[in-house]
Amino acid sequence: FYDGQLRVATKHENLMKPTSNEPAIRWIEVKGTSVRPSQGSVTCSQEAKKVVDEIERLASQGYKGSIGVVTPFAPQARLISDLLAQRDDLTSFLRSADNLVATAHSFQGDERDLIIMSPALQHGAPASAIKFVAGQANLFNVAVTRARAALIVVGNSDAKELNKVPHIQAFVKYVDRLGKSAAKKAADSAQNDFGSTYPLDRKDGYVSDFEVTLYEALYKHGIKTV
Repeated sequence: FYDGQLRVATKHENLMKPTSNEPAIRWIEVKGTSVRPSQGSVTCSQEAKKVVDEIERLASQGYKGSIGVVTPFAPQARLISDLLAQRDDLTSFLRSADNLVATAHSFQGDERDLIIMSPALQHGAPASAIKFVAGQANLFNVAVTRARAALIVVGNSDAKELNKVPHIQAFVKYVDRLGKSAAKKAADSAQNDFGSTYPLDRKDGYVSDFEVTLYEALYKHGIKTV
């Protein structure tokens, strides 16, 4: 959207992430069906239920940040709100999380620590709904940038209906690249991790007591010696 000209100056230590090892942007695959209600545009019950599952998971974690749920379609927002209203066990958590379930319009000028997005474009989505989302790239931009610390997208990345929207198709590819990059970093980190104790069985041999002390002090502070 900004042709690479936007520089994000974020103090990462202040972010309210769900857990330290959870990626900041992730896609949860949900295969479902889009339905046109008698009054309104589109709903997808499978995505709505998965959104509730994610909020339940965050509650069980004891997540302390604020939560927003955003979707392009008002009927989908109402469906998610109705499902959450049925969960008495989540009432106090939702209140403490400053929870808001709405369309992107309602989030303009607002933000939350964690955003869950439900595109609701699955098999059966009417052409008018696809056209609406395709023509509202600015609202998609609003939706994904409301998240301070974490963005969770619940949907079917393989759905042809979703992939008819160019900006969402580009976003799916972006999230896929992030996942592959994170996996490679994790693999490289595991390969280079000799453990918290200096590896005395190294092929190049023992050097000095100072090297042992330095290695173990660095490791204690999260710095792995190569």
